[in-house]
Amino acid sequence: MKRTVLAALAAFMMEGILAGTAGAAPDALDKRVSLDLRGATAEEAFKSLARVAGVQITAEGLSGDVTLELENVRVRTILTALCDNLGCKWDLQAGNPPKLRITPLPEGERPAPQVKPSAAALDSPIDLKVTDASVRDILETVGQIMSARTFVDSGVEGKVSLELDNLPLRDVLDTLCRASKCAWSFDEDRGILSVKPKV
Repeated sequence: MKRTVLAALAAFMMEGILAGTAGAAPDALDKRVSLDLRGATAEEAFKSLARVAGVQITAEGLSGDVTLELENVRVRTILTALCDNLGCKWDLQAGNPPKLRITPLPEGERPAPQVKPSAAALDSPIDLKVTDASVRDILETVGQIMSARTFVDSGVEGKVSLELDNLPLRDVLDTLCRASKCAWSFDEDRGILSVKPKV
């Protein structure tokens, strides 16, 4: 199935999805953090994220286990990815420190379990139109499209303007890496997309 990433993608990647109280404590949401969790409960995962982000949290009624290995990713991106997978919603309320609230979605609104990402996803065509967008953010978004865990080395940086039509994801990754002098690889067994500076 063809997927479209609209011109507003750059703005989405910078602003993220904030449920309820848009604009509350944006600094906490934009902070980049690193997490390494293996077999943690959903509640433990959110509490670990809140701890490194410097916010208070209430998270009750969540189920499921989480394994995360994320480096230098925005708090809002991790929150949205976790809730997409666990069937919950979140909102952040202003305060000192800010308060993060995680609540389960009603049973009928919870997403179906995600299929393990495969190399075949790299052949899925997308349209990509961005102006002066962060390469890191686009790479993380490509990983989300693939449902893959994404690790972008801190040495990968820069901004790009692109207009790509009906291009497979692997070619999008090649184009991005040519522009930012990086190299990407996909570990199908672990479902991990890795991007590092080209040596």
